[in-house]
Amino acid sequence: MALVVSKARPADLHRVGARATRQVAGRFMAQPDMPAIAVSLCENAWSLLDAERLFGVCGFVILRPGHAVCWAMFDDHVRAVPVHGLTGVIRKRIWVEMHQAGLRRLESTVDVHDRQALRWARIVGFEIEGLMRKSGIDAQDQWLIARIME
Repeated sequence: MALVVSKARPADLHRVGARATRQVAGRFMAQPDMPAIAVSLCENAWSLLDAERLFGVCGFVILRPGHAVCWAMFDDHVRAVPVHGLTGVIRKRIWVEMHQAGLRRLESTVDVHDRQALRWARIVGFEIEGLMRKSGIDAQDQWLIARIME
């Protein structure tokens, strides 16, 4: 499988969100102002595809110079893709985008019970910085993770 990373389009967010069964993605996609949000999110966003399928969309929102929060929505099928098939592509894309945007810090959160997501985040260069109690959409605990550009 040859994975490709391309500039995301708002339609990609809708396609992935419609297929994702995770509650957070479903609630996010159901917001009434989603078309405007999708256009805004796609400014710094990329789609992960192969010849047949859109696996996910990820990107970041700049909070202030040098500091951004990343987000991702993946189709449930992505969990069946071997990690090594995604790692190199995503790890390189993150470095390139951080460098081009002048970022020194990229952060996100991962549900404390989603071991696979945390494992993958660590593989692509994120480190756990701490526990954020009751910070999830359903008041679940989340790990604060970050990738720092040295």
